[in-house]
Amino acid sequence: MTVGQGLFLGAIQGLTEFLPISSSGHLVIFQQLLGLTEPVLTFDVFIHMGTLLAILIFFGRSLFKVTFREWVLVAIGTVPAAAVGILFKDQIAAMFSSGRTVGLELIVSGCINFYTDRKLNPRKPGKDNSSKLEGNQTTEQLTPLKSIGIGIAQAIAIIPGISRSGSTVAGAVAFGLKREEAFRFSFLLAIPALLGAGVLEAKDVLSADSLSIEVAPYLAGVIAAFGFGLASLALFRYVINKAKLEWFGWYCVILGVIALVFIR
Repeated sequence: MTVGQGLFLGAIQGLTEFLPISSSGHLVIFQQLLGLTEPVLTFDVFIHMGTLLAILIFFGRSLFKVTFREWVLVAIGTVPAAAVGILFKDQIAAMFSSGRTVGLELIVSGCINFYTDRKLNPRKPGKDNSSKLEGNQTTEQLTPLKSIGIGIAQAIAIIPGISRSGSTVAGAVAFGLKREEAFRFSFLLAIPALLGAGVLEAKDVLSADSLSIEVAPYLAGVIAAFGFGLASLALFRYVINKAKLEWFGWYCVILGVIALVFIR
């Protein structure tokens, strides 16, 4: 991998990590298009540290205002993804080599976006239709059971092609959270998820084979992922407030069909 390729893939990671279009799916597709033979999973996890830093900077001081109860709910919601990541690590890694699997899952991500868009944009006229569809709860009102439900949505998104942000926002909206609260809780969940993924792969990065990888392309990827991650966080917050997730739904479906046809 060259520095230019690392920068490009890092930019793709940063742009797609926080938008509901699956960063892992994009990395699989673009790595195959670039003809790279290094394991995508290692590079994927490495540049996730750049996007993790983007979350910490983006939310900044507001993280200190997160209540103890909210952090407990985040911890509870992290359990499903942690369990899946540990128990099925090898099976998940194998999925990163299948462009067709990614194509199918991108179409699923598109459907998830259509669902969330429908929840936030009631199209059938009715006196109380809007209040029935869009929730009005805050994260403080979440129950542990609902937090587990959102965590299951995050666990499913470990599959490459399924968007983590799209799945968790959809789960949060389904359980009655307001759109801004759904955005916030989704990315609170991302903090331990991204950190845990990095820890899970640390032994592979420090292995003899991994140490032979050139540092410069990976460092370039981290820097690009951080910068573009900040931009995509701001964009996704805007999209959530405007409830325009249908755009991303069509994008995922079209990209998924292209992957099915042209990617191995």
